[in-house]
Amino acid sequence: MRLAMTLLGVLAMTTTRALDTDLRWDFSPPENVPETVAAQPTAVGAVRAEPAAGGARLEAAALRWNKDGLRFANGHAMGNDTGVFLRVPSLPVLTGHDRNGGGFTSLRLAVRVRLESLDRPQSLLRKTQFATETGYLLALSPDGQVRFAVGNWAGRAAVSSGDVRLTTGRWYEVKGIWEGGQLSLRVDGQPCGGQARLAGPLPPINGPLAIGAIDRGHKSTGQFLDGTLRWARIQGTFAEKPAGDQAMDPNTTLWGVPVRHMWFCPPCQWNTPSRGIPPLKGVCHAPLFEPEYADGAYNHHPEIIRHQGRFHAMWSNNMVGEDRAGQRILYTSTDDPTRWPAPRLLFPQPGDFFDQLHPATPEDANRLGFYMTAMKFLPLGDRLFAIASFDSTRRHLVPLARELKTDGSWGEIFALHAELDRTDEARFPFPFLRPTEEPYQSLAAELLKLYLTPRYLPSWDFGIERWFQRPKSVEGTTLCEWSIHRARDGKSVMLARDPRMSHRIYGGVSDSDDPNSFPPLDPTDIPDTPSKAVTLTLANGTVLLIGNQIAAEFDNIAKPTHYDRDPLTIAISPDGYRFERQVALRWEGGRLWRTECRKVPGRGAGCQYPAAMIDHGILYVIYSIGKEDIALSWVPLANLGVE
Repeated sequence: MRLAMTLLGVLAMTTTRALDTDLRWDFSPPENVPETVAAQPTAVGAVRAEPAAGGARLEAAALRWNKDGLRFANGHAMGNDTGVFLRVPSLPVLTGHDRNGGGFTSLRLAVRVRLESLDRPQSLLRKTQFATETGYLLALSPDGQVRFAVGNWAGRAAVSSGDVRLTTGRWYEVKGIWEGGQLSLRVDGQPCGGQARLAGPLPPINGPLAIGAIDRGHKSTGQFLDGTLRWARIQGTFAEKPAGDQAMDPNTTLWGVPVRHMWFCPPCQWNTPSRGIPPLKGVCHAPLFEPEYADGAYNHHPEIIRHQGRFHAMWSNNMVGEDRAGQRILYTSTDDPTRWPAPRLLFPQPGDFFDQLHPATPEDANRLGFYMTAMKFLPLGDRLFAIASFDSTRRHLVPLARELKTDGSWGEIFALHAELDRTDEARFPFPFLRPTEEPYQSLAAELLKLYLTPRYLPSWDFGIERWFQRPKSVEGTTLCEWSIHRARDGKSVMLARDPRMSHRIYGGVSDSDDPNSFPPLDPTDIPDTPSKAVTLTLANGTVLLIGNQIAAEFDNIAKPTHYDRDPLTIAISPDGYRFERQVALRWEGGRLWRTECRKVPGRGAGCQYPAAMIDHGILYVIYSIGKEDIALSWVPLANLGVE
C-alpha cells in the first residue's frame, strides 16, 4: 500500500484592526495529481500521511486522492487502533501564536466531508494536549452527531449537533464556531444543537494537528475517519501581545477567576541559592537507592511508614522511563534510618522493560505491557500491607496488596477488589488471588475502606477512579496529585496540582472528610513548580505543606513550563488555611544525573514528589532526587518551631 501525501497546506494572514489579526490555514486536494501520491519526507508546513499502531493490519486501510477529494478508507480498522490519517507539524499559525499573537480569541473549524461508515467515534480535526485538556477538535459520535470542543487554561467547553446527525453517502459542510466566548455548530449552514461558553484565549498547543484521527503522538492513535474529505479550514482571530509585562490583579487569575488567598510567605528570589528560602537547620539526610543504569535509573512514587518500630520504604523502578512496561516495585526495610539495605523486588516482575513511546522494535510499539506503581502502606492493627497499582500499558487494571510480616516474610498477593476483566486476567504475567472467598474477601474490604480515607488516599489516580471522582477546578478542568488535611477548625481542606502549569495550587474546603464531598476547587496564590505536594496536620492544628512551592510567575500561558523542582520546601500554616512561613528542607542546586536523560527520559531536576510522616516528634520525608535516586530526610519538629 502507498500512502498519499500533499504539501498544499495554505497559510494566510490579514490584519483586520489595530490589535486583532486573522489567521487562516486551508487544506485542499492538489490539482491534476494521480490517484495515489508517493510519500515524501515531511517539510515544514507540510501535511504528512501517517500509519498508526498495528501496521500489520494496514492493508485494510488506505489514504488516496480521488476525483472527490482525499479518501480515508479506515472502515476495517480493528479495535479502533489501526488506520491512516494526516499529521500537520506543530505550527504557531494553528494556535494563533504566530509572531506577536497571544492566542486565538475566536476560532472556526470547517470541513466538507462524506462518510462511508458510522458505528464508532471518528475524528475530523484535532489539535489537543490530552494531559492538559487544552486545544480544539471537531469529531463525530457513533450515531452521527457532530461534536465541537475548545479548551484553554480557563476550562473546556463542548457542543454537539443534537438531533442533526450525519449519515453515510452524502456530502456535508460542518462548521464549529467559537466567537465572543460562545461555542456553536452549523451543518450545511444551519445552526444545530446547543451552545456553550468559554472565555479567554487559546494557549500554545504543543504537538501536531491531526486530520482524520485522534493523535496522541508516537503512533498512539484512534478514532479514524472512514470517508472522503474535500477540504478543511482553520480560521481564527488573535489579540496581539501587549508591549512589555502586563501587571496582574492579585485577586483574580488572568481569566478573571477569583483567587483564594492562602499564601503569606515572602516571595522566592529566583536566582539565589535555595531561591532565597531559608534553609532548615538540623536536617539529616540518608540515601536509600543510588542506582546505575542497569539497576533502573528511573525511580519515583516513594512511600514510607514506621510500623512496629521498623521503617519500611518502597518506590517505582523502571529502566526505560515513567510508567512504561516492566516498571516494578522495590522495597527496603530497616531499624536505623541512616542505613538501608539493598532493595528487593516486592512483587514479581510485571514483564519485560520496553518503551512503547520510543520503541526499539515495531513489535514493542504494538504489544501489551504491564507495569506497577507504588501507592501506599496500609497499617491494619498489628499487620502492615503494601499496595501497588497493577496496570497494562493501555489501561488501569487493579490495585494489589501484599502483607509485610514482622519476621521479614511476605504474604500472598491479592487484589483489593474482584472486578477484573477475565480476558485480561488470562494474560497477567503473574498470578494473584481474587478476593471472592474468606479470609481475603473481608480483608480486602477493610483495606479498601482504609485506602479511600483522606489519610491514605493515594495522590495518583491509578486504579481508584471507580470510587474517587478526580477533583475539578471551578473552571471545569481536571486536577491531579491531591492532598487532604484537617484544618484547625475541623474542616477538611483539599489542595491539588493544576496540570495546565498555571503554577497555582488549587484549593477547596468541605465539612466532610469524604474525598468525594469537595466542591470545585478555587485557584489559590500558593505557588507550585508544578509538582506533587503533601500535607500533614499536627496535634495542635498546625499544618505542614511539603513540596516544591516555588514559581516565577502565575498563569504564564504564553510559555507553560516546568520549573526545576528545587528546593524541596516546607510551608507552615497555624490553621490549615494561611501558610505564613516557608523553609528549605533540601536544596540540590543543579545536581547532575549519573545516567543521562537521553537514555531514561521523563526525569526532572530537584528533590520532588515527597511522602511524609511524623513519628515521636520527628518529621520524616522520603522523595526522589531527579527521579533517579531515592533519599530520606528527617528533622525534629522543634527545629520548625512547631511541636
